[in-house]
Amino acid sequence: MTTDTVRSTRRWWQRWPDWVANVAAVWSLLYGVLGVYWALGDAGFPFGRENDPQAALSLLEGVQARTGGPIIAALGLVGGVLAVAMTRTWGHGILRAVMLAFAWTAAAVLVLGIPDYRLLMAVAYAPIFLLGAPFGWPPASFFDVITWPVVNQFVCIVGGLC
Repeated sequence: MTTDTVRSTRRWWQRWPDWVANVAAVWSLLYGVLGVYWALGDAGFPFGRENDPQAALSLLEGVQARTGGPIIAALGLVGGVLAVAMTRTWGHGILRAVMLAFAWTAAAVLVLGIPDYRLLMAVAYAPIFLLGAPFGWPPASFFDVITWPVVNQFVCIVGGLC
């Protein structure tokens, strides 16, 4: 890496408060679109026993696509609009407090409420799969073991951190 590249990367990270709200808005809107997709009955809903047979210890074990999809869609749309509103510093006083309360609650649920034990297992097994891959070990693929619901948990954590 050149010195200029390092400097521009460092500047980009130092300015994260300027761009992270826009990333959060885009993430929220995209996840809201996924909620609409799931609400319409399409495949891939990552929660509940009907779509995730290993969801026994998840807080969202009983969620069904026909009820969870519209809730995700509504929260995604509201979250995207609020993220944009907060970048524009709309609202003062109680309105601002409500927006911040929603944002912090959504972040806490995405980072702490949605992930379950399988996410920790995926992180723990990742080095084994990475180090063993050149030698053909273990005989299973990482993505055979790590299913879409677990990948979705990573996606939710990223959104919550934004």
